[in-house]
Amino acid sequence: MVSLGAGAQYYFVDKIHSPYLFGALAYAWADPAETRSDSDWGFQSAIGYHFFRANPVNIGVELSYTRAFFSLDEGVPQVYGLRFLFLW
Repeated sequence: MVSLGAGAQYYFVDKIHSPYLFGALAYAWADPAETRSDSDWGFQSAIGYHFFRANPVNIGVELSYTRAFFSLDEGVPQVYGLRFLFLW
C-alpha cells in the first residue's frame, strides 16, 4: 500500500524532548499480489517521541498505523509501522 497524506502533529510538552501525536487524511493505493488494485481515501496516525527537536538535526521514534477506507478481496488494506526518524 502506498499513501500520501496531509495532517497535523501535536507535541504534548514544549521542551527539547517531547512525545507527539500525528494524524492525517490520506489518499491510499493498494495492489496486492496478482489481484485487483484499488485506491481511495484513508487515514494515517502515529504516536512518537522526538529527541533534540530544537536543534537543526534531531531524531525520533514513531509507531504508525495507516488504513484505507476501501476493501479488497483480502480485506481492508492497512499497515503498521515502526520508524526511526532522522530529521534536519
